[in-house]
Amino acid sequence: MKPLNAIKQAARMRQREAARALQRALAPAASTAPAGARITPRFHSRAWLLRGISSLPGTLRLRDGVLSFAASDTGSAWGWQLRKLARLAPAPDEFLECLADGRPAVVFSQPLALLRIHSPWYYFKGGLVVHAREACWRISFGAPARSSGQVGLALAVDELGKVRGMRALGHQWLSLLTPHD
Repeated sequence: MKPLNAIKQAARMRQREAARALQRALAPAASTAPAGARITPRFHSRAWLLRGISSLPGTLRLRDGVLSFAASDTGSAWGWQLRKLARLAPAPDEFLECLADGRPAVVFSQPLALLRIHSPWYYFKGGLVVHAREACWRISFGAPARSSGQVGLALAVDELGKVRGMRALGHQWLSLLTPHD
């Protein structure tokens, strides 16, 4: 049996490797746009895919007019939720395998023209709802409550501080994803 510290260290190492793999998988490609063409913005951030009372952490990315979300971990999602997500994923056979191996798993990757995106008032601009023809994805820009391990006043102060960052990130995303008239 391994000592507890060795187990924790191995888990941290796997998380770092998974984060590096996610960065490599979602690294920007060289632009092939002709001279004078309208360049679409590129942006990415940490986000959580909300599924009922559970969530999956990952990266929301906008690149070359395509919005995608790649889960970096199973988060608090149940097995049946992951199987349902796998059926909706662009590569269903790879989705669960990637998550099991600690690699990023693409949940969706859709051209913006095929999506309807908004932020309901009750999200306070701290998240988005992305509607595609086959599914609806709820995205949050803040970690789920009580995931920090803090309690009492420290938790309240920490959570309030996160709200400001969530809203700022939500404003950035909305400015990139919604049409400007």
